[in-house]
Amino acid sequence: MVQQACPACEQDSIHTIERIRARDLIAMYQQSFGLDVRSCFEGVDTVHLQHFEWYYQDDKPEYLYASQQVRPGQRVLDVGCGKGGLSLLLARAD
Repeated sequence: MVQQACPACEQDSIHTIERIRARDLIAMYQQSFGLDVRSCFEGVDTVHLQHFEWYYQDDKPEYLYASQQVRPGQRVLDVGCGKGGLSLLLARAD
């Protein structure tokens, strides 16, 4: 793991586990799921995969808020979903 500053929040105690080129991630989504996610990565060259023990909870308050923003028929791409808590909540709502 490499310690560096987070590209999103600039916190300096972030440990990157792996770096993936955005174009490779886009290709993986296209190949695996038939999804065109290019617009989700506009201006992004590299995605930094990070892990925080405190972050990956089964249930978080923002899951409920986020689930209320999704309308019937909409699709959700949850990049970096950890254990998939939000995805599981959305699946139960269907």
